[in-house]
Amino acid sequence: VDRVVSDFARELAHRRTKLADKARIRAPFRQLAIDNQGNVKRKWRAIRISEYSFHLRRWWKEFRQEQLFIVNGDNLLTNPITEMKKVSSFLNLDNKFDWNDHLYYNETRGFYCLHKKNGSSPCLGSTKGRTHPEIDAAILEKLRNYYKPFNKEFKNMTGLDVDWDM
Repeated sequence: VDRVVSDFARELAHRRTKLADKARIRAPFRQLAIDNQGNVKRKWRAIRISEYSFHLRRWWKEFRQEQLFIVNGDNLLTNPITEMKKVSSFLNLDNKFDWNDHLYYNETRGFYCLHKKNGSSPCLGSTKGRTHPEIDAAILEKLRNYYKPFNKEFKNMTGLDVDWDM
C-alpha cells in the first residue's frame, strides 16, 4: 500500500508533460485506485507493480529460484549495511567489499547515502523521500485487503517475513 501511495506522490511531483498524463495526475487518488463499483483498479500501473507474488511467479518461470536474490526494501531503507552484506554474500563477494566504508546516514536527507573513496557523497535525488499525501483511511483499508492474498503468497514463496499490513 505504501508503494502505491509513493507512486502517486511521485506522479504528483513530476507533473508529466503528456496531456493524457496531466489529466490523470490531477485525478484524485480514489479515482485512480478505485472504480465506480468500489473495486481496486488493477489496470493502474501503481496497483499492478505491488503484486509481488504475481511478478515473482513470472520470474521463476525464466530463472531458477537460487538465481534470484530478493532484497528486503524495508531493511534496505532502515539497515542498508546489513541488507547489502546479504547481497554481497549472495554474489559470493564476502569480505571483498566493506559496506561500512561506503554508506553513511545523512541526517539532512533522513536516509543512507553512498560515501565514495574519491570523497564524493552522492545521495538520492531531491525527489526521493518526499512527503506522501494523506489518503482516506477507507481506501487504504480496501488496498490492504486487496493485497493480503498477494502478500501472503509472497511470504509463502520466499520465506521472507514481510509485515505489509497482512
